[in-house]
Amino acid sequence: MDENTNVENLRKWRSQVEHELEETQEGLLLHQRKLRESKDRLELIDRLLALEGEVVSKSTQSPTSPAEFLDACEGIMREVGKPMHIGDIQIALIENGIPIPGKGTQANVISRLQRSDGRFIRTGRGMYGLPEFGYPEVKPVRRRRRSSTKHKR
Repeated sequence: MDENTNVENLRKWRSQVEHELEETQEGLLLHQRKLRESKDRLELIDRLLALEGEVVSKSTQSPTSPAEFLDACEGIMREVGKPMHIGDIQIALIENGIPIPGKGTQANVISRLQRSDGRFIRTGRGMYGLPEFGYPEVKPVRRRRRSSTKHKR
């Protein structure tokens, strides 16, 4: 009975952590949206100031081109010195004020890293690094989808 209590406690704990993770991810998306909106407003204000003849310093604005985004990803990975999980890369980008393309999801980061022509490699499921780290590249494995309908005989 003691073992059943431990298993039940672990299940409850797991459920709580799953709920916490979902809330954190929702909050992250909300903050990313707010970050994009604030940057858009800042850019619009800078344009208005430019129309009035004011020179606006662009030093506070984050990179927007694909090359600058990849440079930022590379700098983050170099700082860590080993392959990183895509979630950790996303968090580091947000902490550094780097706008994530598209909707700002992990899928958007993965897409950019995969299109970098060998600049980054996939070292495992959800893990990306620089080739110079010496880890072997792991190609994604296509998983077969299960049929949603059962075959009758």
